[in-house]
Amino acid sequence: MLKNFIVIIVVLGSMAFFQPVFIDRQMTGIIHMGIIALISILLLLYSVYDTSKKIRATFTFEIVLLFFAVGLSMIGAYIFHYQDFHITLLAQRAIYFFLFYYLLHQLKPNPRFLIRLFIAISILWAILYIIQWIAYPTHLFGDQMFKDRNTIRIFLPGVTYSVVAYFICLFKFLQTNHYKYLPPLFLLLMVFVLLGTRQLLGPTLLITILAVIQSKKVHSKFAIALLGLASLIPIYFIFQDIFNAMIDVTRQQSISVTENIRFKAVSFYLYRFSPGKLSFILGNGAYGGHSSYSIMMDSYSKVFGYYLSDIGIIGEFILYGIIFAIAELIILFKMALIKYPEEFLFIKYVVYSMFFAIFVGSGAFGTAEGIVMMCILFYLVDVSKWMKKDAPVASAQPQQA
Repeated sequence: MLKNFIVIIVVLGSMAFFQPVFIDRQMTGIIHMGIIALISILLLLYSVYDTSKKIRATFTFEIVLLFFAVGLSMIGAYIFHYQDFHITLLAQRAIYFFLFYYLLHQLKPNPRFLIRLFIAISILWAILYIIQWIAYPTHLFGDQMFKDRNTIRIFLPGVTYSVVAYFICLFKFLQTNHYKYLPPLFLLLMVFVLLGTRQLLGPTLLITILAVIQSKKVHSKFAIALLGLASLIPIYFIFQDIFNAMIDVTRQQSISVTENIRFKAVSFYLYRFSPGKLSFILGNGAYGGHSSYSIMMDSYSKVFGYYLSDIGIIGEFILYGIIFAIAELIILFKMALIKYPEEFLFIKYVVYSMFFAIFVGSGAFGTAEGIVMMCILFYLVDVSKWMKKDAPVASAQPQQA
């Protein structure tokens, strides 16, 4: 029970406890550092006192690559932007959450608990989002919010967990035909529409169709497809203004790709911002505090709208260099190519959605929330391999320590 509680604390801490209005950026940083300290202390204690058998951690090489790249980027921040090492150490704190992967291997939580946790956290996230959506313009939760595309866009931590939970519920329904998985499925889909984000909604629907087509448990795929399309019709009419606004934005941006703000941001950071070819290897480093580097990056974001968090793996490449980007791609391809048992098949489709969004959004490797989510998926991948290789297929579960 205590071990499950520790996992819950880390997950909620990575989201700054869903960021109520009284938790500002400084407080978020304090919470993150506190969670990292907790992870580090527990890792030390377990490494000394726990001698029980562990499941093999198969992502160690890739995580070492990520940490190595981040270490090089600290040199880049100092050489190219004169930012002191201690500032960079704090600024890149989200990366330290990869240590949670090793803590999970010490705690050995039941994978079914982690799957239920994804669903519970996501339902809570959806409820908070709807409450804030209704309460607008009163600010209750999230970093910021504004009206756009005929909806209210709210930057509330938790969307990465919700994408995972959506595919968990989808596959649970396809595998069991239990209708209890449909309410959370449609609740999350509704909030995805309220987000007004094409990069989330489009891939989610496409991968849903792919999952139905590839499902071995669905006998009448045509009937399921018709049912799915029929269920989307009322969703479209309920949120017609939001869909029409997203279509209008797509039309405007398709007229001239070079006018797309993400295209401009990529061109700027690759060809005008970078100090030289060496920065592509070392990276420019994370920025923070009140350094001149941080002030410069904030001005690029606020004045021109060039947010590194909007350009996915390119943004991470600019910050942490080519080695980080390569390690990230190795991880995604590795997870996509694994053969999963039925219970963990949803992971493959979560990874597919990451490929769709690899050049847009903040991704799963640059934020505390995303990294903690990835660590849980890493652990589940390791469990699935352990179940396949070292345990009876029908009843395998890692033992509770």
